[in-house]
Amino acid sequence: NRIDDVKSFLQKHFGEFVIQDLASSYIDREGKLVMQKNIQITSYPSDEEFLAHKNILINQISLWARDWGQEFMVV
Repeated sequence: NRIDDVKSFLQKHFGEFVIQDLASSYIDREGKLVMQKNIQITSYPSDEEFLAHKNILINQISLWARDWGQEFMVV
């Protein structure tokens, strides 16, 4: 559902987007290897599109971070 929510939002406000299924890993504070799968959804709006929807985007990201318990989001 998260992917569908993000896709719908980006389509509505910015048009096109790209979806990538990524895998990554890191070493945690205890020295254990943590492997994770990520879905990256990227949009490339023009400067005008971004500025016109910037406040809506920031508000929506704040809601998603709260609702999903996200540790981080890249904007």
